[in-house]
Amino acid sequence: NHNRYGCTQGEVRDVLGETADKKSWVLQGGRQVPKSHEHSGWSRIQPESVEPPPPPPGAPAAVTLSEAEMFAQMEEMQAQLDAE
Repeated sequence: NHNRYGCTQGEVRDVLGETADKKSWVLQGGRQVPKSHEHSGWSRIQPESVEPPPPPPGAPAAVTLSEAEMFAQMEEMQAQLDAE
C-alpha cells in the first residue's frame, strides 16, 4: 500500500489552492504536493463533464433572464416584503 504525501495510491483529492511560494498544491485535508513531482509522484485527472439531470416530467421549463429583468424581479420582491 503506497503512501506518499499522506495519500494512498489511487486516492483522489481536490486542489484548494497553492502555497505562497507557488511550488506546491494545497489539497483537500491540508496536504501539500510539490508541483514538480507531477507524473513522478502524483497525477492530475480531469473531472468528467457532468450534464445536469433532465427536469422531471411536468416541471416548468428553465427560464433565462437578463440581468435587468433579474434586478427588476428582485426589486419587486423586496417591495412586497417591505409592504408586509
